[in-house]
Formats: sequence, C-alpha cells, structure tokens
Amino acid sequence: MTDPVSGVPLRELLTRMTAREKLYLVDYASNPGHTRLTLLA
Repeated sequence: MTDPVSGVPLRELLTRMTAREKLYLVDYASNPGHTRLTLLA
C-alpha cells in the first residue's frame, strides 16, 4: 500500500515504520514531467 505523507517530521515517521515498510522520496521538481524516486529507508 502506498500512502503519501505530508507534515510529519522525518524522525517521527522513521520511528513509526515497521521493518517491512519502505520510505521513498519522490522528487517532482528536478525534471519537469518526470519523477525521481529515492529509497530513504
């Protein structure tokens, strides 16, 4: 399941995550019309 997260401090989000969950940064701004995914955790 993919849920967008907004307004939650990164430290708090990482603390809540289970071992099976992954956190990605979705970058929409670096290249208009394309997205770049970065695996954070």
